[in-house]
Amino acid sequence: MLKSLLSMSQSFTDQQIIESFRSGGLAREKAWEFAYKNWRDRVIGTIVNKGGTRDEAKESLQEAFMAFEQRVRRPDFVLQHRLSTYFVSCVYRVWAKKKKERKMEIIELESKHVSDFVESVEMDIAQTDLARLLDETLALLGERCKSILRHFMNGFSMKEIAEKMDFSGGEQVARNEKRKCIERYENYLHEHPDILQHIQNQRNG
Repeated sequence: MLKSLLSMSQSFTDQQIIESFRSGGLAREKAWEFAYKNWRDRVIGTIVNKGGTRDEAKESLQEAFMAFEQRVRRPDFVLQHRLSTYFVSCVYRVWAKKKKERKMEIIELESKHVSDFVESVEMDIAQTDLARLLDETLALLGERCKSILRHFMNGFSMKEIAEKMDFSGGEQVARNEKRKCIERYENYLHEHPDILQHIQNQRNG
């Protein structure tokens, strides 16, 4: 996605990048074009210097950039270091976690502010991955069960689920259908322990 952004020669300060992210549209695309061009080599160099590959660096960059942007766009984000420091640290953390290298050796991570920011991005990525995994596995149960369990996980009452699903038998039917769907999902996870372990790992961070 990043490589497809418009190629335009324009300089941005960190604050202008933040404002462009928050504005969205063409301003966002221009800001990412500038950031990608100016930060990419540092990202790749950092990971390669720690024993990774260029492909691993690029893959981690793609995985981190949306969660990074979402955090930067938050009104409570306070810029205390160079924006590229936050980004490089986020990408490095994604790569290091995959490699099980929990010891952070980048000097920028010695700053508690940056470290806290990176951890928040890491949690956003994990939640996104978990949501995607749950959506994919629930879909295997069929649209009916997927809808019932999705509504249930989102806090809908049995009465509300019955109305949403148009169950003529009301709450009791919704309750029975929910139980059957949960049993089917539990059986699926029992038959696929690797997926169950992955879901547990994502939940535990």
